[in-house]
Amino acid sequence: MDWIRVTVARDPDDDRVMECALEAGADFIVTGNIRDFPAQFHGVRVLTPRDFLFVLGSSPNPF
Repeated sequence: MDWIRVTVARDPDDDRVMECALEAGADFIVTGNIRDFPAQFHGVRVLTPRDFLFVLGSSPNPF
């Protein structure tokens, strides 16, 4: 089975989170641990819960 492998986070365990997001076609990763991730990677934005709620509230269709 083939899967996406990335090395983008400061913590190697967090790379699995990004891999899952990419495989799933996610638009966002919502985490309190944004310091270990790039702000964006291949279209996946990494946001704090507060910033994610702002995105949801500021757009009629944020996705």
